[in-house]
Amino acid sequence: MALPNFRRIYREWRTEDEVRRINNATFFKLCAFVVACITITVVRAQVPMTLLEPLDGAPATTATAANAAANAAAAAVAISANAVAMEQH
Repeated sequence: MALPNFRRIYREWRTEDEVRRINNATFFKLCAFVVACITITVVRAQVPMTLLEPLDGAPATTATAANAAANAAAAAVAISANAVAMEQH
C-alpha cells in the first residue's frame, strides 16, 4: 500500500503567501546555519591551542576524552554496585 503524497496534500492547503513565507524562512535559517558554521570554524582557527588544553597541562586529545568517559562509566558502575550492596545488608 503506497502512502499518500503528503507534500501535494499540504501544497493544496497552503496559499501562495504561506508557501513563500515558509520558503523564505527556510532559506534564511539555512543561511544562518551556514554562517554560524563558518564563524565557529574561523574563531576556532584563531584561538591558540593553550586555551583549549585542560587545566592539568595534558594535551586535549580524544584519548583524554575517552579516558574521562571510561572513568565516569566505571565510577557509575561502582556507585551502583555499592548501592546494591547497601540494600542487601
